Amino acid sequence: MGSSSSAHRLAAVTVAGLGLYLAVSVLLFRLRTDYSLLHDVESDYAVGGWSRLMDVAFLVRGGFSAALILALAYAVPAPARSEIGVGLLWIWAVGSGLLAFFPTDLEGQEPATAAGGVHLILALAAFLAAPIGQLAIAWRLRYAPRWRPVRPVLLALPVPAVVAFVLLLRTRLAPHTLDGLWDRAFLACVLIWFLVAALRILTLNRVPVPV
Repeated sequence: MGSSSSAHRLAAVTVAGLGLYLAVSVLLFRLRTDYSLLHDVESDYAVGGWSRLMDVAFLVRGGFSAALILALAYAVPAPARSEIGVGLLWIWAVGSGLLAFFPTDLEGQEPATAAGGVHLILALAAFLAAPIGQLAIAWRLRYAPRWRPVRPVLLALPVPAVVAFVLLLRTRLAPHTLDGLWDRAFLACVLIWFLVAALRILTLNRVPVPV
C-alpha cells in the first residue's frame, strides 16, 4: 500500500503541476501581447516584464517532471523499467528547472551573454533528452501488461516531438521564423506524455477512501 499511495500522490502532484504550468503560460500570453505564439519561443518570456513568472513556470516544469519520474519508479515493475529512459528524463527535469536561473538571449540579440549560452545548452540537452527518454520508457513498458491500454499513445507522442525539435533547430531561432510554433508543438507532445502517464498511474493506484 505504501508504494501504491506514494505513486498516487506523486502522480497527483504531476497533474496539479501541469495545470499550474498551463495557467502560468496562458497568463504570460495575455500579459505579453508583444510576443507571438508563432515567432517567439517560450523562453523569451523570461526576459523583460513579468520574467519572474516564466522562471516560476520553469521551476514548476522541473518539479512536476521529477514527481512523474519518481511516480514511475513506484508504479512500474522492475522488469519494465528503462534506466536509460529514466536517466534521460532526469536530464529534462533538472534542465527545465535550471533554465529559471539563466535568462535566454532574445532572437538577434548582440552581443550574446554567458547566461544566454548556458540557457541554450540546457534547453538543447533537455529537449533532446525528453522524447528519447519517453520513447525508451514506453518501449520497455511492453513488459508491464497493466500499461498496455496507454502504451501506444506513449510510444506515439515522442515521434512528433522529435519532428518538432528538428524543425525548431532548422529555424536557428532566427527572427520571423516559426520557432515559436515548433517550440510549443514540442512542449505539447512532451507534456501530454507526462499527463497520460500520470493519469494512468492514478487509475492503477487508486487509494481507498477511509470510512
